[in-house]
Amino acid sequence: MTSENGSRLETIDLKRPDITPEFLKKDNASETARILSAKWEENRDNGNLWVIVACGDARVLIPCPENIMSIRSIATGGKKEKKILVSQGVKMVVVMSHIDGKTIIPGKRGRGCGGGAAKEEAINEKEEHKEHVEGIRYYIDNNIDHPDTMIQAYITAYKIAKETKKPTLAVVQDHRTGKIYPFAAFVDGYDIVNSKLDQVGLSKEYNEAEIYADGIPALPETVIPEIFKEFINASKEYMSEMLRTYPNLDEIQETQNPSGVWISSKLPSIRTRYPEATKFPNLFFKLHLPREKDGSKIEITQAMQKEIINQAQYPIEHSIKHFGKPNESFSRTNRIIIETSDINVSRNLAAELAKKQWMKTWLDLPDLDHRIIIIQNKEGISNQIDYFPKE
Repeated sequence: MTSENGSRLETIDLKRPDITPEFLKKDNASETARILSAKWEENRDNGNLWVIVACGDARVLIPCPENIMSIRSIATGGKKEKKILVSQGVKMVVVMSHIDGKTIIPGKRGRGCGGGAAKEEAINEKEEHKEHVEGIRYYIDNNIDHPDTMIQAYITAYKIAKETKKPTLAVVQDHRTGKIYPFAAFVDGYDIVNSKLDQVGLSKEYNEAEIYADGIPALPETVIPEIFKEFINASKEYMSEMLRTYPNLDEIQETQNPSGVWISSKLPSIRTRYPEATKFPNLFFKLHLPREKDGSKIEITQAMQKEIINQAQYPIEHSIKHFGKPNESFSRTNRIIIETSDINVSRNLAAELAKKQWMKTWLDLPDLDHRIIIIQNKEGISNQIDYFPKE
């Protein structure tokens, strides 16, 4: 790396841990992980958990892991487990989209979410491309409603609020700085939405120039219901802490370039189980693996497995495309972590992934030791962590 950007990335890499089974085992067994997991259980018992429905992008920044049920997917699309959302342990839901704040100009929506960009590309090529039956394009066609990621989050939040009756807040985050902009709130049957957004994507015609005439159409703080203030204040405090720890956060967050793709069926935030690995910004692209629960038995259906594999194609193909280009997205991604309550389920998903040609290509890339790690985690304890053999 000889450019100014290259020097910056070398500096950032000094803070990146080497993600190995041994490192993750030690991290999960730490006192910090034990304390965070205990606090999470306490918050669940007290009905004080926040479900965060957010994009899987590694640059999304979320506070208070001990309060979080995390549902991550590309552009907040895909299936959501209603049982999770209506649980008595859940106090509220926050749907979070994200943009690069430096792309905001009057009359234009912010950019920066790869899922939104891919949806826009799919719409523009609609007349040319055939109907897809699998892969990231199938996921985009069937699970992302709108190329504007803020509108996508609005639609997701609206649907969740109407189906679950849970207090639901929709926000967009500037992933450069972590600042959040609440723009819609749904509480007790009342909708509080910026007037420029009301019913956009549901019945009103989308008008980008009008919506963004004055920048992000955020709600005034005075109209945001009190129930959401704890999350908003926690987010502000967390970002102040992150900016103190990483004065160059704006640069770190410029390009999504995580070390790994983390696929998990577990509901608590990954940060409660692996606090050392996940304390760094822009380190993991995260995807929630939906499951069905019958008593104590948890099952990953074929449909849910297919949806997660479809989404995984996005970061992996970008990792292949940008291999050897250190300033490009996913060029340093050399781990896929699959974490479920059953090591056989984790292994089977890894085996299905390994059958895909794009995954075979990624596993065979030289130099960066591309590996899949499989985990069995029960009640917060990761009692089996192993590499999945390359085929």
